[in-house]
Amino acid sequence: MFWSDVITLISESTPEKDTEGFAIPGENCRRTVYGNRKSAGANEFYRAAQLGVTIDHKFAVNTDEYHGEQYAEYDGKRYRIIRSYDTGEVTELSLSRNLERGMVSDGKN
Repeated sequence: MFWSDVITLISESTPEKDTEGFAIPGENCRRTVYGNRKSAGANEFYRAAQLGVTIDHKFAVNTDEYHGEQYAEYDGKRYRIIRSYDTGEVTELSLSRNLERGMVSDGKN
């Protein structure tokens, strides 16, 4: 497979509390990986639309490089990873700009 697209995977840690109970913002962990941009299948596209979610991009990345990150950046825009599907050596990531929406999961992430 020819990995031609650059994607930044972002995980956000949960805010911690200081000794006085005030929230300390969590840190973002950013990693750049290579992947292949794919098109979302019709079934996945319409299923997401029923839940009010738009799939803007779909990528295939090496399974060893995906560690459950919640967000991704591609082409200067931030997306929520709404679904991950592990097919063995490759994990497919479905990305959405609907950041305020809830997550759609296949049970693997």
